[in-house]
Amino acid sequence: MRPLGVRGEPLHNAAPQLRRVVRRRLGDVAADLLADPQPHEDGKGIDWHAGWSGAVRPVDELEPARRGEVLAEVERTLAEIRRLGDALASTGPREDSGLIGLSLKLAARAPSPAFIFLVGDRPVIVAWGYEKEAAAALLPIATAQVPQRRSVLEPPPAPPPAPSSLPALRPATAVIPWARSLAAALPLLLLVLGGAWLLRGCLPDDPALTLVTREGPPAPPPLPAPPNPLPVLKISLATEASRGKVLQVELSLVEAELKRRIADCKSPEAPKPPPKPPQVAAAPPPARPKAVAPTPPPAPTRRPGDDRLRLPQNPTGNMSFLEGCWRTDPFRHERNQPQAGVSSYCFDANGNGQLEWRRGRTACRTRAQGRFEGAVLRLRDADTTCNDGSHWYADQLTCQRGADNVAQCSGSSRGGTFGPTTWTVNLHKLR
Repeated sequence: MRPLGVRGEPLHNAAPQLRRVVRRRLGDVAADLLADPQPHEDGKGIDWHAGWSGAVRPVDELEPARRGEVLAEVERTLAEIRRLGDALASTGPREDSGLIGLSLKLAARAPSPAFIFLVGDRPVIVAWGYEKEAAAALLPIATAQVPQRRSVLEPPPAPPPAPSSLPALRPATAVIPWARSLAAALPLLLLVLGGAWLLRGCLPDDPALTLVTREGPPAPPPLPAPPNPLPVLKISLATEASRGKVLQVELSLVEAELKRRIADCKSPEAPKPPPKPPQVAAAPPPARPKAVAPTPPPAPTRRPGDDRLRLPQNPTGNMSFLEGCWRTDPFRHERNQPQAGVSSYCFDANGNGQLEWRRGRTACRTRAQGRFEGAVLRLRDADTTCNDGSHWYADQLTCQRGADNVAQCSGSSRGGTFGPTTWTVNLHKLR
């Protein structure tokens, strides 16, 4: 099996991030279809785990009807994952969501039925992100020899003619006469052994050589081999690499925010020139009576401390009333969020601007736009990626004129793990 991957990294190293994206966009059923890989510490194998318990059965051992239903269900889910990968690959650059989309398309390739199992009543795929390697060469196939046809009408071959009577010959034996050979060599062996025994005193010997032997303690047992730190280092490297990508995205967001704030800063005014000395002028002619200018209608009064957004009396294309920065009341963008967040909108005189949503240390920034649609003011934003790697799903605020022209705004989000979410807030002017 050959692992698939992006930029030299196998897909199982990014399994937590891929399964989290699938779970948020497609739900738990699609995310649980891909088994969770757990590499061994020695790096020689991978265990594949399902997130639930139950009896494990290969799909190949099921009945044909049941096997067809399971394979059809698996193919539908993989098709949804591939469509999600195409969408992410086409909407984002190669550095963030584009790589995730390409990884999802590789992970959702149609597997062999041998890698599909049923845990309880739910299917799960193991060894996803791998493909079989083609054989380097094929061995020639040996063909069976077909016996030659023989006619059944052909008479059998005649038996060979009987040999003429010849005198019987005694075959020559090939056995070596070991007994006679050993008996002939025995005197020579005895002579050699006797001569060696007589000449044993003629062997040279060191005169002062004394050998003393003593048995020492048994050798200590060998030390156990130290554990191989390479698998742990690889896992740590992959974790730090993914964390580095998240920090890089957060750094780019901080740099963009810094550039925006620098652009918003106004340069200090130049010092005013010193006043000119007074000049003596001639007496002015008598002034003509000035026409009384019509007094403008009084501006709508606001109660002290009331900084809520107020809409004009009639819908208009002039969005200057929206210019500035506005903050919403705390709300939950998704149902499963334990902590509420706050959205901040900053618009120019044309209704174009930026949205920043914060919850604790999590910050999501994207573009925003405000437009009148009939008598309703709609504030829309776009999908983006937050500084912690999570995904922000586009939402919109629908504002209607209420009592004292105060904007009553209600929001809705189409994304999230637990379905759409709605909320009601007011927009407050930031000073």
